[in-house]
Amino acid sequence: MKNSENITRKKFNSLKKYYDKTWDEKNHTLHVGYFENGAKSLQKAYKDATLNLIEKINRVSEIKESSIVLDIGCGTGRTLADICKKYGCRGVGIDLSDEMIKDAKQHLNVLNRNTGNKINIKFIRASGSDLKKTFKQKEIFTHIISQDALFLVNDKKSLYEGIGKLLVKDGAFAIDDFLSEKNKETLKENDKKLVYNLVNWSEGLSFEIYKKVLNSNNLEVTYSENMKKDIIITYKLLSKKMEKYLASKDVHYITLYERYMAIVKQVKNNEMGWGIFIGIKR
Repeated sequence: MKNSENITRKKFNSLKKYYDKTWDEKNHTLHVGYFENGAKSLQKAYKDATLNLIEKINRVSEIKESSIVLDIGCGTGRTLADICKKYGCRGVGIDLSDEMIKDAKQHLNVLNRNTGNKINIKFIRASGSDLKKTFKQKEIFTHIISQDALFLVNDKKSLYEGIGKLLVKDGAFAIDDFLSEKNKETLKENDKKLVYNLVNWSEGLSFEIYKKVLNSNNLEVTYSENMKKDIIITYKLLSKKMEKYLASKDVHYITLYERYMAIVKQVKNNEMGWGIFIGIKR
């Protein structure tokens, strides 16, 4: 298990510089965009995805100055920074990638210097499989969020049990994540290589199973949606951006382009999806 997560860690450390150039050059965002509000660009769609997540979690339990927010798979920490800056609350972000956490800490330092007010966030290089080891106390977070990260956690049983134990009673969670609607072993070898093996995605959950897993850990899902259109548009636009890199001798750009096209195909074939799950700890 640990060896597998170390592979994922190394993959994202090495791929980060390519993601930074081709996903979100300004903020280094690495999550699917939200297009329901009419976004015409990836930049606005990324921002709208964050705003949509915050809006929906606030309907369950409003984020306040006294809130403590955990972001699992926080990446470069932009979403958590936006939340803590807006509401004046505390936050903790964890991510498996050393390079992501390094970026998050650098961005936080810049924000603190520019605003003159310290944004109360702690970023930790840690695995979602080890929540119970990383956080010794139970029921310490009022809100738990995650954007397109939990699918990469190897020990999903430990992950969702950990979320259930760390969230306070009546605390809220907001998760959007990749869905796997088909057993990867039945996929064509090239699709499996591009979609799963490239980022070491070992196991996926379908939309319906995802809800059942959350509910079984006292995490009552009050809102859920399989948002296939958004993931298709995101990866089509990413593929378009990648075209200018195809003449490069760096095989990583070509592989990522092929990956994005493979994801579009899989979603259209109902083999993949992108779901959002909002709810409350009971």
